[in-house]
Amino acid sequence: MHEETGRPDGIPSERGGTSEAVSPKEPLVTVPFVPDFHFKDQFTCLKSGRVQEFVRSDPQRLVSCNYTKVFVLPNLSDPRRILGFYALSACTVARDHTTTQQQKRIPRGLPVPMVLIGYMGRDDNAPRGLGPALIVDAARRVDRISELGIWGIALHAENEELATKVYLKAGFKRAKQLPGVSGSHLLMFAPLASLLP
Repeated sequence: MHEETGRPDGIPSERGGTSEAVSPKEPLVTVPFVPDFHFKDQFTCLKSGRVQEFVRSDPQRLVSCNYTKVFVLPNLSDPRRILGFYALSACTVARDHTTTQQQKRIPRGLPVPMVLIGYMGRDDNAPRGLGPALIVDAARRVDRISELGIWGIALHAENEELATKVYLKAGFKRAKQLPGVSGSHLLMFAPLASLLP
């Protein structure tokens, strides 16, 4: 029997290079959000009222109309409590936002198929440093979608501090800024390969 080449954590070196039957993928740490089960009203994120308000009011409405899917990191001592979460939706990034090197790989100027992390946050009482773990979990979840062409993950950083201290360190790149497009400096994206450990 030949030796398997690849990575010790069981994640294929290239997307789609190893099937789950041959090499099981790393387990996910998040679970789908269940509004009647999870304590959404106890989720507190004072630094970002927008994130807190999303968890407390919007998930069910947006999930029920299939606009997004929300995944939560439950507290091990009480799985109803939410330590952190992220929301995923389909999106595209215009070719003009990508780097010159990436544009050479995009056929006929088409937009780039991505998954958008629309919201992501950590409860104020959760351990610090959950952001990078949630990003890896999201990348692992997206990497398992083999039926669709997905190049990577995109997001709009809420502020410059998050863009610099969290997302750039996690493997995201800034989109090319377009004149007259407000907030384009906070649009970020990354190929899945650069987000998976």
